[in-house]
Amino acid sequence: MVITITMRNVRLRNGIYEFRMAVPADCLDSVGKKEITQSLKTSDRLEAAALSTTLTKEWKKKFKEIRKGSQDTQPVLKSSTQDTVADFRKSLFSHIEANLADFIDEQSEEDLSEYIEYYDNAIAEISANSNGGYDLTAELGIEYPLEKQKSPGMTRKMNRAIIEALSFVKAAVAKELGTPATEALDQQTNQPAPTVPSEPAPASRKKSLIEVMNLMFMAKDTSEKFQNRIETEIQCLMEWCEGKTDVTQYTKVDLVDYIHNCLPYIPARMNQKKEYQGKSLKECVELVKSDAKKHEPISYKTCENRYIGAKSVFTYAKDQLGLISTNPVSGIKIPVVRTVATTDRAFSADELSTVWTKIVSDAHKAIDKYPERYWSVVLSLYHGFRQNEVCSLKIKDVQINPDGIYIIRIQEELGVKGKTTKTSSSNRIVPIHPYVLNDLGFNGYVKKRQEEATADDMLFPNVTYVKGANFGRKVSRWFNAQKKILLPADVHHKNFHSLRHTFIQQAQNQANMPDRFNQEITGHAVSGVSNIHLGYSGRLKPKDVLVELSKVKYGWE
Repeated sequence: MVITITMRNVRLRNGIYEFRMAVPADCLDSVGKKEITQSLKTSDRLEAAALSTTLTKEWKKKFKEIRKGSQDTQPVLKSSTQDTVADFRKSLFSHIEANLADFIDEQSEEDLSEYIEYYDNAIAEISANSNGGYDLTAELGIEYPLEKQKSPGMTRKMNRAIIEALSFVKAAVAKELGTPATEALDQQTNQPAPTVPSEPAPASRKKSLIEVMNLMFMAKDTSEKFQNRIETEIQCLMEWCEGKTDVTQYTKVDLVDYIHNCLPYIPARMNQKKEYQGKSLKECVELVKSDAKKHEPISYKTCENRYIGAKSVFTYAKDQLGLISTNPVSGIKIPVVRTVATTDRAFSADELSTVWTKIVSDAHKAIDKYPERYWSVVLSLYHGFRQNEVCSLKIKDVQINPDGIYIIRIQEELGVKGKTTKTSSSNRIVPIHPYVLNDLGFNGYVKKRQEEATADDMLFPNVTYVKGANFGRKVSRWFNAQKKILLPADVHHKNFHSLRHTFIQQAQNQANMPDRFNQEITGHAVSGVSNIHLGYSGRLKPKDVLVELSKVKYGWE
C-alpha cells in the first residue's frame, strides 16, 4: 500500500524543506511583502508536512484578522458609466483572489462537488433573471449588495461580469477536484459518468446560452455594439422559451416558434418606451399583433441582424465547443409580417448638390485642421468606400503601381484593431479617380503626409480607433450634425453610408459601368464568379478599372 502525503506551501531547497505561502492581495499593505518564506529546518517529509500545516493555519488566522480590521468595501455598481462596470469587475475578482484559496482549502471533496451544482444553478438563475438580485458567493467575501439598474444594458453588463466570476470560481473548484466540472456532479451522486456517444453533443455538457455567448465574446474581438445586440437577442429568446437556459435544451421547434411568432413582432425600442415597462415579452408581442400601427415592430432588417446574432451563439456552441450536433437556428426563414415601402438610401440630385456645395465646401475651408472630413467624403463619393475603410487608411495604403497608376489598397491588417474589412471580397485595390487625384489635389495631400510621417502612420492624423466604432466615429458625428442642419427632416435616415449608395447608383445609371467593375471597386462579391475562379483569373487590372471609374461624374467636375 502506498501512502501519498499532500504538502501545500512547501518546497525542497538544498535538501531542507521550506515553507512558502503567497500573501493575499488585500493583505499586502499590512504584511509588507508578497510571500511568506520560512525554513522548516528539516529534511524529513512527514515532519515538514506537519510543520507546514501548522504554519498555514497560523497565517490564515492572521490574514482573517487583517481583513476584519480593514475597511474594504463590497463590490458595488451604482452608476451607468463603463468605467464603473470595469471597477466593479475588478473589485469582484479582487475579492475572489483574496478568498478563493482559503475557501477551497477548507472544503471537503464532497462539499466542493456540491458547489459545482450551486454555481451552475447560480449562473442559470442570473441568466434567466435580467434584473439580477441573486446572492453571490458569501464564502468568497462577496455579498452582492447591488442596486437595481435603470438601464437594461447596464444590467446585462453587470450580470455578464457576475457570470464570468462564477464561471471562474466553478472552474477553479473543478480543477481542485481534478475532474471536469460536469463530471464532478456525477461523482457527487456516486454515479458513473455517462458514456460519451460517438455522435457530438453529449447531454452531460451543461452550458447556459449566456456562458456560451460570453465565451464567444472572449474568443472573438467583437464590437460592443454587436455584443449588445446579441445579448438583447439571447435574453429575448430565453424569456420567450420560458427560462430554458442550457444550450442543449433548445430544439428546432423552439427556434421556429420564436422566429415566426415572436421576433417579427418585438416592439421597436421596447426597452426605451414607458408603455412597455413592466410588461413581459409575450405581452409586448401581443400588443404589436393587436395593433401594428400603434405599436410599431422592429424592421425586417433588424430581425435579420438579431437572427444572425442568435445564430452565431449556437454556431459557436456547435463548432467550437462541441456542445450540440446541429444548429437549431439554421435554415429558418424570417416571415415578412408587414409591407414596408422601399426607402432610397442614396442622395437625390438636390440632396447631393447640398452635400457638395455646403458640407464638402465647408469641410475644405477647415482642411488644414480636419483633413479627414473633406477627404473621407470625397473619396467615398468617388470610389464607394465604406466609412471605416476610408478612415482607417494608412499612408502606405496609397501607392503607385508598376503601370504608374495611383491606387488605394483596402486591406485588413491582422493585429491592428479596427483595421478590418467587412468580407474577404472587401480586400481590394482601387485606382484613384483622376478628378480626385489631380483636380482636387489628393496627390498633393498624400505627398505632404509622406513628408510629415512614416508609411505606417494614419493618412488622416486626427482619426483614432474607438471600440465599437472603429476609426469612423469623429467623421460620423460631424457628418450627421451637418446633414441635420442642411437636409430636410424626412431624409435624416440618410448618413455617411449613403455616399456609397450614391456612388453605386451613379456608376450604374450615369456611367453605365459593367457590374463586374462596379462590384470590384466597391468590394462586393463578384456575381457569377466563384472565389476559386477568381483565384485563377485574378481581379481586374487597375488600368482597366480606371477607364470605367473615370466615367463617373456628378456634374460639377
